[in-house]
Amino acid sequence: MAEFHLEIPLAVAEEHAIDILSACEGMRKCTGCTHPYEKACSCFAPRIGMAEGSLSIRMQGCPHLTPEDRRQHQLDVEMQAMMLSKKFRGRTFANFEPSAQSMRVYAFCQTWVDMFPETQGKGKGMYIFGGYGAGKTHLAVASMLAVRQRFGTHALFLVAPNYLLELKVRIKDDTEYQRYDKMVLDAPLLVLDDLGEGQKTKEGSLSEWARERLFHLINYRYEKELPLIVTSKYGPDQLPSVIGEASASRLAEMCWFLHTKDGDYRKRNLLIIE
Repeated sequence: MAEFHLEIPLAVAEEHAIDILSACEGMRKCTGCTHPYEKACSCFAPRIGMAEGSLSIRMQGCPHLTPEDRRQHQLDVEMQAMMLSKKFRGRTFANFEPSAQSMRVYAFCQTWVDMFPETQGKGKGMYIFGGYGAGKTHLAVASMLAVRQRFGTHALFLVAPNYLLELKVRIKDDTEYQRYDKMVLDAPLLVLDDLGEGQKTKEGSLSEWARERLFHLINYRYEKELPLIVTSKYGPDQLPSVIGEASASRLAEMCWFLHTKDGDYRKRNLLIIE
């Protein structure tokens, strides 16, 4: 956290009365605060002191944060930079429970992480497909977080329909659109979740605009050989009719295709009260 420090000579202290009164009020509030984690992470605690004829006002990060709190806060900041919501931040290999059917896919994802330094510059990613609730997103996030932890590689997590919506919102401001577009295009590792979801034409494909935007993204990363992890309910035979032949063809070369056949884990503990 950045700190602020102001030295005020006593001779001119009166000119800074508002700053001094604000600092005193801040100290009073700090004393009465329960220091909840969410607040403490973004709060600055004022301290007033005297030194060599000057009044010192120093704004410091909350002194009540424990080292563990500070580590968690730094992790939260990193997860936000990765655009990973709180829902998915705990999805790791350690808490994924593979069935007999998904064991090979689970093991391959771990092997892919092991090989990541060797595949950098070659752009070989993973395309994980299967039914809803089959653990595709869990495996994609676990792979992304493992790469970040082991190799320090920055990554972005995007849900495909939300990504397209963000582009539509930002297109009104060319500068903002270009900034967002470049951030996504050049991400060292990109996870694109739920590819193919969104509003469809009566033929079952995404709109022409959506297919063009996805091709722009996929083709850019294909040419730059940047790794991509994709999850989708669509297998390689269905994919061309949804996102277009050109994008599907590039993904076929860019990714290893992994089919997870587990049922919907979200319904395992479904309870119906009648």
